[in-house]
Amino acid sequence: MKHQIKLRSTILALFCTLGTVQAEHTPMKVGFISAGNQESQFWGEMARFAQAVAEDLNIEFIVRYPQQSTYTIRRKGLKLLQELDAGSYLISSYVATVTDELINKAEAKKVYVFVANTNIKSEESARVGRPRTKNQYWLAHSYADDEQAGYLVADELVKIIKPDREQEREVKLVGISGSDTSQATYDRNNGLSRLANDGNNIQILEIDPGHWEYDAAKIVASRLIEKYPDVEAIWSASDTMALAAISALKEAGRKPGKDVLLGGIDWTQNALEAVKAGELATTVGGHFMEVGIALILLYDYHHNLDFANDPGIEF
Repeated sequence: MKHQIKLRSTILALFCTLGTVQAEHTPMKVGFISAGNQESQFWGEMARFAQAVAEDLNIEFIVRYPQQSTYTIRRKGLKLLQELDAGSYLISSYVATVTDELINKAEAKKVYVFVANTNIKSEESARVGRPRTKNQYWLAHSYADDEQAGYLVADELVKIIKPDREQEREVKLVGISGSDTSQATYDRNNGLSRLANDGNNIQILEIDPGHWEYDAAKIVASRLIEKYPDVEAIWSASDTMALAAISALKEAGRKPGKDVLLGGIDWTQNALEAVKAGELATTVGGHFMEVGIALILLYDYHHNLDFANDPGIEF
């Protein structure tokens, strides 16, 4: 962001001294394949923020919303790629077995790619490679620090329940994770485990997958609440699943935010309202801005300011 501000300040100074100069550049066209449908609060917010950035920068921005499945993401991603001409740009989160195919097909078509939002599993990274190596049109890869996000949620829950970490009593906690195909699931779970391993007197009773879905997470939460009636906290890998757990607690006659504390990840609007209402203890977020940041970097690249050194091609 800082170099963008510096760039515009420099341009403004040149305009003041030399007069207006119109650079010759083809209009930018950028396609974004979301990893969630339009009803998803997180993915919807990510697209809306990016659209606002695109409007500011006069970028033609195309968004495609698949259902949250590998098949539909692949199908809609390939179809979107067909709509893009050589010299255009494609932004996609990393989806196992899908995004590397999109990168290869984009390379053949000379469409630039920016992978945002999700890290690549270690067992897949050797096959996929790195930006600007075997695929020169794959420009960059950015992703949120999901392990730290998982850690922060758990840390906040423990701080509220047990301000004095030296107490011997262990905090009884259950977790609702994402899907097995997502690296974010593993990273956020590892953040929770890291806090427990740091000697914070947490007893992780069980972690079960909610697959990022409200209905599935509610079933999981209901089962965990019944199985562990003395549970003190529910850690969730997403706000959607945390809100599902709130509903499950209410149906079980428990008081979320009082009997049991809950935390999630994403900063969705419903979650922020639940924090204000005292039902959700915390939510961690900010990564909805990733595609908007990618657009700014691609705008710079399109106008001959490469970001390879600042902030880099992987960050």
